[in-house]
Amino acid sequence: MPTDARAHRISRVSQAFGRGSDCGRISGNRVDAARACAPASVIGIQGVQMRMKRPYVATLDHVRIRWEGEYAIIEYLEPGASTTHLKIGPHVRHMTLGEILALHNSVLQSQQEAAQSYHHVAVEVPEGRPQIRYHAGATQWVPRGDVLRCLISDDADGEIAVHIDDLGLSAQEFCRMLKTFAGWGTRIVFVPEDETGSESTIEVREPDDRADAEPVH
Repeated sequence: MPTDARAHRISRVSQAFGRGSDCGRISGNRVDAARACAPASVIGIQGVQMRMKRPYVATLDHVRIRWEGEYAIIEYLEPGASTTHLKIGPHVRHMTLGEILALHNSVLQSQQEAAQSYHHVAVEVPEGRPQIRYHAGATQWVPRGDVLRCLISDDADGEIAVHIDDLGLSAQEFCRMLKTFAGWGTRIVFVPEDETGSESTIEVREPDDRADAEPVH
């Protein structure tokens, strides 16, 4: 993953939102840092959305390949595997299926090699400085860093609100902002409201059951 992934991610906000697609988008010989073949979701056990499997190096008997404009569409025969849109250009129709798949596989291999050498350092905006900014092109809020200190509340109607700095975001606005990180991972740590600016002590163990709900496997 490139070291300028954060800047690239922000620059892609306007293009990334509202697609609702189930496929990652690969351009040229690199994977989009913001969407890096991010799997979509499928409905799993008890209606819970489950992540689809990421694209992987395959052979011709594992995929179906078709064309749409300058894109080659690589669909895996395996259920639950994400489809990939590979932008090649007008000459895509003059390539054999084997050549298209070889290019697709080489992009995935390059991505894997880059990920192995990439060391992520999460940037936290200092207290007193704005953690999010409004992106006019995408008409929404986007994070300035990789860490968000926030407070969770609900109103009289039971609707969730997330407070970041002096701003109150609705659940819809907050989730829309999270799409900026599509394809990334996250860790959520719940702390007392006056401890959002400090590192928490984390104990790895099975927690005491706090509800009667059965865990989803």
